[in-house]
Amino acid sequence: MGLLSRIFHRNDTTSGIDEVAVFRSSGKLETGWHVYGVLDNKVWVSAEGRCKQVPMADFLRANPELLIGRTLRIQGSSGTFESNWEAVSFHDYGHVKMTKQGRAKTISLEQIVEWNDWRGAFAQAA
Repeated sequence: MGLLSRIFHRNDTTSGIDEVAVFRSSGKLETGWHVYGVLDNKVWVSAEGRCKQVPMADFLRANPELLIGRTLRIQGSSGTFESNWEAVSFHDYGHVKMTKQGRAKTISLEQIVEWNDWRGAFAQAA
């Protein structure tokens, strides 16, 4: 993991997540990967001496449980951003139901990834 050690600081490499799944190039979902860090909306993962970077949207599609319950920001119809929207469900077709104070919206996963800062999103608290 020499490359990953050079990219991420020590505190960024510990993950509070035991195991994650990633899609292989064949399209098969494979478990047993571990999060090493997040950089430029890509999640670096490793398993059995292998490492790869996974686009954030693909990572969240493979691990929707990591998105549910998370408080995020979304862009309103006026173009301004609103914080404190909670992700409550994930749909197979790539959309997330978000709620805030009795209001609900369905937002594409790609937009959620674009509008939020994911650095440290899956790191264990110190």
